[in-house]
Amino acid sequence: MSTRGLRRTTREVVDHGVASRAPDPLASVAVAINRVGRPSVADHVVLRTGVLDSLSSALGSVVVVGAPAGFGKTSHVAAWAEIDGRPTAWLEVEALDNDPHLLVERLADLLGSVTDFDADSIPRSPLSTAQFETIIAPAIGSAVRRCAEPFVLVIDEIHRLESEVALSVVAAILNDVPPESTVVIIGRDAPGASIAALRLRPEVATLDVTDLALEAAEARAVLEEIGVSIGDDDLGRVLDETEGWPLGVRFAGFATERAAAAGGQPDVIGALADREIGEYMRFEWLRRLDADDVDFLTRSSGLGWLSGPLVDHALERNDSGATLARLASSPLVIVPLDRRGSTHRLHHLMAEVLDAEFERADRDAHRSVAIRASEWFERSGDIDRAIDHASRVGDTGRIVRLIAEHGLAMQTVGRHHSVDRWLAMLPRDVVLSSGALCLLSATISVAMGEGDEALVWLKFADQAVADAAQPGPAGLEIRALRSMLVTSDIDGTSDDAEAAYENLPAGRSHALACLSRGLLSFVRGDDALARTSFEEGVIEARLVNASTLEAQCNGALGLLHAVSGDWTLATATARRARQVVTEHALEQVPTLVVCTATSAWVEAHAGNPEAARADILLTRRNLAYLDKVTSWLSITARVALAEASLLLGDQVGTKMFLDDVTAALDTLPRTGRIRDLVANAASRLTTAHLTQHGPSALTTAQLRVLHYLPTNLSMAEIGERLFVSRNTAKTHASAIYLKLEAASRREAVEAARRAGLLPPG
Repeated sequence: MSTRGLRRTTREVVDHGVASRAPDPLASVAVAINRVGRPSVADHVVLRTGVLDSLSSALGSVVVVGAPAGFGKTSHVAAWAEIDGRPTAWLEVEALDNDPHLLVERLADLLGSVTDFDADSIPRSPLSTAQFETIIAPAIGSAVRRCAEPFVLVIDEIHRLESEVALSVVAAILNDVPPESTVVIIGRDAPGASIAALRLRPEVATLDVTDLALEAAEARAVLEEIGVSIGDDDLGRVLDETEGWPLGVRFAGFATERAAAAGGQPDVIGALADREIGEYMRFEWLRRLDADDVDFLTRSSGLGWLSGPLVDHALERNDSGATLARLASSPLVIVPLDRRGSTHRLHHLMAEVLDAEFERADRDAHRSVAIRASEWFERSGDIDRAIDHASRVGDTGRIVRLIAEHGLAMQTVGRHHSVDRWLAMLPRDVVLSSGALCLLSATISVAMGEGDEALVWLKFADQAVADAAQPGPAGLEIRALRSMLVTSDIDGTSDDAEAAYENLPAGRSHALACLSRGLLSFVRGDDALARTSFEEGVIEARLVNASTLEAQCNGALGLLHAVSGDWTLATATARRARQVVTEHALEQVPTLVVCTATSAWVEAHAGNPEAARADILLTRRNLAYLDKVTSWLSITARVALAEASLLLGDQVGTKMFLDDVTAALDTLPRTGRIRDLVANAASRLTTAHLTQHGPSALTTAQLRVLHYLPTNLSMAEIGERLFVSRNTAKTHASAIYLKLEAASRREAVEAARRAGLLPPG
């Protein structure tokens, strides 16, 4: 049945006046605020019938509501949602949502609360930037498309999203709105090309200042409401001057009323030129409050998310909860954020004005409130907001400490975009002068698939440590990471790995040193040292809950046993590594290629061809994301893939993997062990009856293009992402179609999914 019959008409909502002002359900969590419902509708907003009609007719589509502050965007959408029969999820975007990992979590939770959204179909493991665009965005779009229960999703304050990766997630939802559902985007502008392009699509309803601006009768009603009566000529001049801006019309009325109260003749147009917004707000919104309440709002205006305990700590008082509850009776001032009335926020425009006034009036007090708020959020485990408040008042020392203490832990659970945002808050010279921050930047670069950038950060880290003349643990951690990434200097990186292994204290960094020391020992042919290093790394990583390192050490140990011909130990160890990957949902983590590649080899040897082929394809997908990160993990993984493909009779795949390793070895000295393995596999490879068709014939460059085919990006945009020309991307796409026997982009995606080269859609 259509949901249209469940909703009241537009005329009913205008006549009804949206009388209910009860707070709406809001799920408040440590790091974000998700609204399942709608915000209150401001009493002073004139609801325009045409706007509500446009929203009501947008079934199975998208509505973009874009206008500057003061046009009633949120109130119109809230009014429509109040009389709409479908459950509504309301996301109010914050700066921290520029981390796509967090944005996906919030959207999945919200959609799961209002419709049959399959959150389990969205990978949640730490992913690189490219994987968010090519795996997560298509996955969340597909999950939205499959929703059978009608819903409304409102994404408010969209202009706060600046990350193109985060915007790609939103764009995927907008391109897959199911029938009988509606997605509404609200903001002061439409950021990013993917969102701005929506305005050009005929099925997208666009509402802007033209739709929201007041007409003559509405403007007159607003002025009369505040006690101002003017003639038609003056009214026309007000509309011309304000262009129907609702807040401007109210300001004109306020300024005129103030002039009349002072004994002067009301001059509407002259008064309109006096745009003292702060004074207007105090008169319009705060005049019914006493001085103590106004001071309370002013001092708490920069806190954003408000709760009694937070404001008590920040303002050094003990009655904030009761004060917030009392002030929440005026929806123009305090906006309730949960049904219990325990969390609130100020009206955005009011918060901006009052916070600026507070800073001008008492900079020291303004700074103290922000620092105490940062302390409170840190103790609550909300490091995002702790850093944001420190950044708001330029407390560089506090930001550096928070990043140094929490950055690595956040990065390892996939929040590398957040850590990258934190680092961007600091002056560049502060980051470059800290070995620990440069090391963290290098680690983030690896996680995002930017190996070349990681090496540059390691050079900066070396310089920072040298300048400090006190290497400490940061210097050793730098050496441990460099020994993993630099493959052109085996002697130097072996020394780095050994020094890190010998001198780092037990923990995550020491487990990384064990892995690197083991890999370098394996490459040099010292299997005994490699084995003890991997075994120690497995135990230590497990003890500190470093699941990725545990899997990597087990995978490398399994590879060592396989090369040595001990298939009993190889199979047991490789399967333990694969179990860790599965249990922690790490299949999409590119740096775990040695685990899945070794698993493919042992399963092929054990006579499990389907499991082996699945792991080969998974490893190939992840290797494509590691294209800019050359490491011993990716080189040894390709050796294992060649052996697995050889056992499965895949001559094309075997030759391709061996060619990839050989090409890498051409630039690497003293790699006799790997060269011997390649030569041994090549001697068992026959090149007869080769075919250039089928999934295994796709090159790594073609796989990288294939990953973007399920997205809505054009070939030119795909080329930009991969740093190649449009023609190169198009050439790779044509080769993909040929090898997968597909006639179109859609057919190629479907064939690739059937073959396991792409995750299910």
